[in-house]
Amino acid sequence: MTEQRVEHGWKHHASRLARMNRPDMTLFDLVIVDDEPAILDGLEKTFDWRSLGFRIVGTARNGEAALSLVQEMKPDVVITDIRMKKMDGLTLIDQCRRYDPEILFVILSAHDDFSYAQQACSLGVSSYLLKPVEESQLAQVMSEIYGKCRKARTLAHKNAGDRLFVAEHKREIEEALLKDYLTGVYGESELLLARLRRIESDLADSQDFAVLCIDTGAADLILDGTEVDRRAIVRFCREQLGKTYPVWSFEIAADRTIVIVQDSKTTVSGDAVVRIFVEKITRKVAENNGLRIVVTFGRFHAGFAGLRRSFETAVGCFDYETSEANDRSETRGTRFPLPTPALRYPRGEALHVIRGLRLNRPAAVAQHLRAFDEAVGEPDRSARALCFQRLANEIGHFLIGTTGMDESQKKKLIRYSEYVFRLDNQEMVSVLERILMKIIELRKDVLFGQTGGRYDERVAIILLFIDEHIDDENLSVREAAVRIHLDAAYFGRLFKKVVGMSFHDYVRRRRMETVSELLISTDLSVQEIAGRVGIPDSSYLSTLFKKDTGLSPSDYRNPDR
Repeated sequence: MTEQRVEHGWKHHASRLARMNRPDMTLFDLVIVDDEPAILDGLEKTFDWRSLGFRIVGTARNGEAALSLVQEMKPDVVITDIRMKKMDGLTLIDQCRRYDPEILFVILSAHDDFSYAQQACSLGVSSYLLKPVEESQLAQVMSEIYGKCRKARTLAHKNAGDRLFVAEHKREIEEALLKDYLTGVYGESELLLARLRRIESDLADSQDFAVLCIDTGAADLILDGTEVDRRAIVRFCREQLGKTYPVWSFEIAADRTIVIVQDSKTTVSGDAVVRIFVEKITRKVAENNGLRIVVTFGRFHAGFAGLRRSFETAVGCFDYETSEANDRSETRGTRFPLPTPALRYPRGEALHVIRGLRLNRPAAVAQHLRAFDEAVGEPDRSARALCFQRLANEIGHFLIGTTGMDESQKKKLIRYSEYVFRLDNQEMVSVLERILMKIIELRKDVLFGQTGGRYDERVAIILLFIDEHIDDENLSVREAAVRIHLDAAYFGRLFKKVVGMSFHDYVRRRRMETVSELLISTDLSVQEIAGRVGIPDSSYLSTLFKKDTGLSPSDYRNPDR
């Protein structure tokens, strides 16, 4: 490319931005990081950053210096090399993400290394450019980055709203953010912290939290002519605990409310105070109204990770208490037992049941449901019920958002999960089987209607083809479309309409499910498993698997280690 063409490319993008923005357009802060002084100087002084909407607020020659600079200057964008002394560029990006997840990153590297590109992708890097980079190419990338910055800032302003409104409703916003964090809308505590900072919340990861799960279901339940308002009990908890601790609360389902209690430090006395308070509430309701209300408690733990741990304990105990309570007449609101685990949960057979549902094959579902029952092999009804409850929940999770799933069947699965402890050993299998057969029947009806009666002939063929070629790293929608003599674009739309997700997302999901099966049912190494699912890089597989399940492959294989 001649010097004249380079200059023209740069001016073209600068001109486009100038037309898009006013002369006093917003400038976004930029930090540049490179360990080669000549390149760093060239990037800083050669390019007309202002014409592209950026101003350089600092430069650094290694990752450590850059991290300090980012924390001080809080830039919108960072351009960084990868290989540097003291701290490499990928580590820098990871550290900055923990501090501020909203920063945009551009990598400018001399190394065309696939593993680097994979890691950069997993870290959410906006662009990966190779040195020497042409001015027009960098200008185009920065033009796109500028658009993202403007969109992010507009969205931030919209979300933040008026400061007065945030100040007046801070507690409600905090409760919404805590609910999203605990219910899995976003899993990383760093994202929660970033959002809390935006509203200037005093909540911090250094604090300690305990969680109560309170029975707010059946608020209008009448027993012996006496009505109990469970929500009034939640209000009472907030008022009384609020005299000693900061308190937040929110509903996570129609039958339960979460109350979060925050303390300055984890203490035995704090646990004792909350525990005694819970015992007093349940005893008072039993004495005054003759009713049993379930309140479970997860003790104080440190930080947001501890908050999640306390939440999971409280909810787990609540699930156990409410299901076990169906067979009991006495009041047991003052005890806090942990759920009794089944001896073994047959994960492999559970995945086969879900696979049969995915392919709408009733015979396969029935076969593997009975194999699941045999694999449980636990004579104790409560332990068996825990396994079948978990299976029903996993099936429900798979079916959410899929084509052909109607509301009545969702409710049946939910009721099954709630009342499975009332069923005998044979009914646990037969009732769930009837529900699943009806679901398959409804899914087939909808799927045939959407595809002119050709669902089994086209889409089912490809679902099987994917399973048979899951080890092919080049598995693509184009290759699948050729097998059934359809245009790739048309088939992609058809597949998404029928299955409820894109071909690429479905293949990724099947690969992760296959990894789960192989981890449980074989002794293959992660590298060997990676080869069997078409992901040649075991490190990249581990990253994807942890993102999908929340566990590393080794932790998934050995949960009790």
